[in-house]
Amino acid sequence: YQAGGEVSIYYDSLLAKIVSNGSNRKEAINAMQKALQKVCIEGVDTNIDFLMDIFKNKHFINGDINTNFIEEIYKNGYKSKTSNKDELNIIAIFAFCYHINYLIDVNKDIQNISKQWILYLPHKKINIKIIVMQSNKLKVFFGEILNEIEYNINYITSLIEINYNKKIYTGRVIATERFLKVFYNGSNTEVKVLSLSVDDLYQKLPKEKKIDTTKKVLSPMPGKVTNILVKENDKVEIGDNLITLDAMKMENIIKADCTAVIKNIHIKNNESVSADQLLITFH
Repeated sequence: YQAGGEVSIYYDSLLAKIVSNGSNRKEAINAMQKALQKVCIEGVDTNIDFLMDIFKNKHFINGDINTNFIEEIYKNGYKSKTSNKDELNIIAIFAFCYHINYLIDVNKDIQNISKQWILYLPHKKINIKIIVMQSNKLKVFFGEILNEIEYNINYITSLIEINYNKKIYTGRVIATERFLKVFYNGSNTEVKVLSLSVDDLYQKLPKEKKIDTTKKVLSPMPGKVTNILVKENDKVEIGDNLITLDAMKMENIIKADCTAVIKNIHIKNNESVSADQLLITFH
């Protein structure tokens, strides 16, 4: 591929291959992990983070693999989430450095930047207090521990590198309107970075209502509808086939995950659909 090229849903989904080597399996895996950490592809979804998750899996590291590896290890699919405390701490530091660097860039006097911060990660809240703040160096209380952190950010590739506890870590950070999305070591984590005063106001806001998607069937990927197997007012049971979707040279069958009655079918045969597009609504 080159700039201006179209990544179509009708052809092979391969964008690139990366090959690593070493004097033994461990060295080759370490080289691959470092290479994948420094790859950033935007505009299309890729399996980079899934590959990173595989390369840190103990079964893969030990060579305990076969052609059913993914089916056996990822029985419920790849979740792209981590509960590892050390990884969550690194992810929090990525997000914090990214946000503070933005504030340093837009403030004429960095003394105006708040010194106390609250970070919200899934099932985790972290307090950070800034002691010293320079262009790309921070001295902070991370929880109860004083740490010196040095960072470098490439805004073109979204890559961020930090020197923390005398180790170098590399990840990717993408800013959205409401949170920072941090990609690290096979995980994808949403982080909110709030100053102490903003956090106080945030706690007083009415909580957002979650959108109910239980009565909707959304397309899991871009593709082409090849067969609609139900019609309006049909009753379906859990596991019943609903739609056949042709994507990436494979036939994918969309199944019902509940017992329901079809209210509306929002697509037609041979129609191209995008990821998360509404396909069917249930009563």
